[in-house]
Amino acid sequence: MFFGKNKQKAISTETLATLMDTSVKIEGNFFFDKSARLDGVIIGNIKGPNTKSGVLIIGPKAQIDGDISCHSVVVLGAVFGNIEADHLEVRAGAKINGDVVYSVIEVHQGSNINGRMVLKNSEKSLMGDSEPLPRKRVLTGKPGHKSSSTLKNNDSLNVNEIKKNITEQPLS
Repeated sequence: MFFGKNKQKAISTETLATLMDTSVKIEGNFFFDKSARLDGVIIGNIKGPNTKSGVLIIGPKAQIDGDISCHSVVVLGAVFGNIEADHLEVRAGAKINGDVVYSVIEVHQGSNINGRMVLKNSEKSLMGDSEPLPRKRVLTGKPGHKSSSTLKNNDSLNVNEIKKNITEQPLS
């Protein structure tokens, strides 16, 4: 529906069941049953249907501080939380600070995902009954340490060495 080949398609709002303006701020969880476009601020989790009609569009001025679960998600704004979607599209200018679980993903040039990217069904679902993932975290290298992630000919990547050189620091 929203996934094109090398061409960014315009998103029509004619078929959307729910529209939220930039002037709206919601503190609490947000549930919808068909499709929605959000352009305001939501501090809470968002849950949409896991059917083909379930489409969530996060507008370019939107700011979401919570986890998102829906069949199809198109992100143009900022999301501070985890996203689980069968179809995920991250448009230019979008910022995601959290883990994404997807079946199909399209990431446009100029977008930013700071978190893990997990293919659905390749590992236990991150949003299911397992422990919740930490949100709003950034991985940064320790000052003064060299990263060993650059590979030379016939070298192997030692994941344990890389993990030792990385620490987690919460965002303010």
